[in-house]
Amino acid sequence: MKPGYDSAKLTKFYVGRVYIYPDFSGDSLTKKDTVVLDPTYTVVQSQHLFKPKILPQNIYLRTGQVYNQNRYIRTVDRFNSNVAWRLATVEQKPRPGTDTVDFIVRLVPAKKYLFVANLEASRNQNSILFYLGNLLGIGVNVTLQNRNFGRAAAQTNTILRYGTELSISKGTPLVSLIQAGVGYNIVFPKIIPHFSFLPERFRDASTVLSFNATNTQRANFYNLITFNTSWSYLLQRRNKLYAIKLPNIEYSFLDAKQQLKDLIALNPGLKNLFNDGLIVSGIGSITVTGGTKKNLNSLKANLELSGLLVSLIPSDFIKNNLYRYIKPDVELKRITKIGKNDLVLRTFIGVGIPIKIDTSTGQNPPSYRSEYLPFFKAYSAGGPNSMRGWGLRRLGPGHSLNYFAQFPDRFGDIQFETNLEYRFNMFRLFGFWFRGAVFTDVGNIWFRNDINGLLPGADLRFDKLYKDIAIASGAGVGPGCCGCRRPGPGSTGRTSPGRCASSSRAAVSRRRSSWCP
Repeated sequence: MKPGYDSAKLTKFYVGRVYIYPDFSGDSLTKKDTVVLDPTYTVVQSQHLFKPKILPQNIYLRTGQVYNQNRYIRTVDRFNSNVAWRLATVEQKPRPGTDTVDFIVRLVPAKKYLFVANLEASRNQNSILFYLGNLLGIGVNVTLQNRNFGRAAAQTNTILRYGTELSISKGTPLVSLIQAGVGYNIVFPKIIPHFSFLPERFRDASTVLSFNATNTQRANFYNLITFNTSWSYLLQRRNKLYAIKLPNIEYSFLDAKQQLKDLIALNPGLKNLFNDGLIVSGIGSITVTGGTKKNLNSLKANLELSGLLVSLIPSDFIKNNLYRYIKPDVELKRITKIGKNDLVLRTFIGVGIPIKIDTSTGQNPPSYRSEYLPFFKAYSAGGPNSMRGWGLRRLGPGHSLNYFAQFPDRFGDIQFETNLEYRFNMFRLFGFWFRGAVFTDVGNIWFRNDINGLLPGADLRFDKLYKDIAIASGAGVGPGCCGCRRPGPGSTGRTSPGRCASSSRAAVSRRRSSWCP
């Protein structure tokens, strides 16, 4: 207000009734049914697409409150963020001659079902010693989304995934990897169960129940079957996204094939690396975004704690299958606009700290499990969203070369990676911008400790760090984003597959170690 304005002439408005049209269509001829929920909310509907009782939880206005613009805006944003509706408007109607204002909430429902199918392909040409030839990756993702599950504005997602890696390297099978999976999750737009003591701001939270099953077949090496279920909460507050997954339960079963059995027979220590078992963990993360129009920053920090409390349960199954570990990691991204182009910097650091479990029953020497991270939870590098000069999971650990030709996967307890990328528009075709990118990737993975001399040079030692840092530089071109969050070619971000068309990439890699020509 201007200084000196007479506040006595202001009218303080109070919230009256809130009328909700959850399936608004604009057809005045349609018969409408009215449901009065309480002194504040009246629901007017014709198609009965939504249960009336689920609507007030999204509204921050109640009869008798002093009008507050922030509550009004939060109500509009709350409905617009739910995919069950494609448009939400809230009209304010002051009652003539009074200090009361009524609100009319009009919600236009979205189509109930959404079907999405994505095909991705990537090709990696690598001339590293011991790993000659081309690798072609093909992935198919099919998603069916129900945007109004149970008439409660909840969403369900059914996801089918299939991927394969083809290799024409000498002495390797044509189909080197097959992975198939199915996932199902339900997103409830509220906290379940309801906790009356929570402040109102927690009304913005969502609850997610998810199930996943995956079968990974590495030719001649192993079949890995993994089951996962979790219960999680998501809360968006201004520029921060909080996520808690509790519990997160995973069970993996490894069926070793003959080639892996022969490899373990030659060196029994490898059995500690190729392992399966039970994970019961809690995962917390926070994502913070900010910046200006020219500089967009994001910081994501994760912490996973597995088995710390469950290991106290007296059970032979838990004792012989559980893994205990602490696994923090952090990722920092910065996107700088340079005209119509982008300069992207990403840095990632992660550490897994296993905590061993004594499984001995009085024998000497004692026996332990959980001395190492399970390999399906360990860090890996390489592929189109990581160190692009190497194939998937083909970099590291450290500068170790032992079993490089025999190992189907390379993994470790520690990962450091930084990516610098310059993206630019090239030309437009069929309504899509084709973008180019030049990039440099720097990083590697390591084990925390020497694996009993099994992989010399695989552990992190700062005096040998100059030998371990891998560098890949290259360029790419491909379709840019079509309204999605995935970057264009040469993406430095780790994003979910199938958001946009993938690009072909070529990279020239250099390794600072004794075996690099």
